[in-house]
Amino acid sequence: TRLWLRSESNISVIENGSDKTEEFKGIALRALEATVTDDELRARLTPTHPFGCKRLVFATDYLQTLTKPHVEVVSSPARTLRSRS
Repeated sequence: TRLWLRSESNISVIENGSDKTEEFKGIALRALEATVTDDELRARLTPTHPFGCKRLVFATDYLQTLTKPHVEVVSSPARTLRSRS
């Protein structure tokens, strides 16, 4: 019961259009703008879906990692899946 109550108390964070959702969305977008200076990469990393619809990433170095020169962000869908690819 405690776990359920705890999770339910945080539901406004993922409720589309709620004040909490907009607050967290703003925080996330400001972090993206402050960390990713490349306009093209930042555009590819900016979500087009409502905040909370996909898994949230709570890592502190996630965005910095994506800006490293040896990292390539692939945003196109996979065309095939093979057992050894």
